[in-house]
Amino acid sequence: MGKSIVRFSEDGNAVWGLLENGQVFSLTESYPTTAKLMSGFLPNQVDRSAPRDYASLRLLSPIVGSSRLVCQGMNYATHRAETQATAHSDHNLIFLKDVASLCGPLDDIVRPTDCKLLDYEIELGLVMRQKISGPVTVTEANLGDYVAGLVLVNDVSARDFMFGASMLQWFRGKSQRSFCPAGPILYLIDRNEASVIHDLELKLWLNEELKQDANTAQLIHKPAATLTEISRFMDIDEGDVLLTGTPGGVLLQGSPEGAKLLASLLFDDAKRLASLITYFNDGEKFLKPGDKLRLEIKSPDGQIDLGSQHATVVEQATNFDR
Repeated sequence: MGKSIVRFSEDGNAVWGLLENGQVFSLTESYPTTAKLMSGFLPNQVDRSAPRDYASLRLLSPIVGSSRLVCQGMNYATHRAETQATAHSDHNLIFLKDVASLCGPLDDIVRPTDCKLLDYEIELGLVMRQKISGPVTVTEANLGDYVAGLVLVNDVSARDFMFGASMLQWFRGKSQRSFCPAGPILYLIDRNEASVIHDLELKLWLNEELKQDANTAQLIHKPAATLTEISRFMDIDEGDVLLTGTPGGVLLQGSPEGAKLLASLLFDDAKRLASLITYFNDGEKFLKPGDKLRLEIKSPDGQIDLGSQHATVVEQATNFDR
């Protein structure tokens, strides 16, 4: 059975702990990054003398340091359908999200003042166990040799920054600060239980209305095949995270008319952005300050529980140049 690890703030310091039955026991070793935790954590590194109440802790992101955030897009059929991307179902869309976007599971999501089309995306994150520096073949049998942990993430996205900018700036639209709430729990799997990845339930509520509800069994491009593909063109380090994609239910809903709008104005940035905002009724359906999100990922039997995220959308105080 795996271990549930959390990171929390105590007396101004970030502390790692082991969560068991609602109590958190601090680790005896201090790890500055998730990568160091991956390589150094041992089950006996637990101080059981002073348990903390999990519910009372100020929880931090368990993904910390220079971990790469490697993302999959359009990886659920329901999301492909709602974005009118079904014609490209054979392609495994891979992109990056900057680590500056990471924040804690209870932190506010900051909407830039010039963003009108802010969206959510619940995703399962896979934390890497070892470095990959060349082509490898990852299979279901050896997946646990490469994946060390599971974490809940929200791939927050500014759709107008993505689709309203020159040449469709996905990286910029997904890498704003606070655009990747992570945690609260980093579930470290045993090497022989990697199959649990394929049966986890994802749920996201916006203002207590269920918006996303799916199971990782529905992933189109599975983690083993995806890691094999990624290893062909880039390095992976221990502690890096693969965000496996979001299911249907996001706020951006495509249509043939919207697709034609993007295609016809591909090289006219100002007009495309203005048309997008008008098309979506000035962004009224998208996230606004005061909106509240709740996210959960767990196994159907509840044995694996990645905890709950609770975030409030707030307006950026100062509009920095993006």
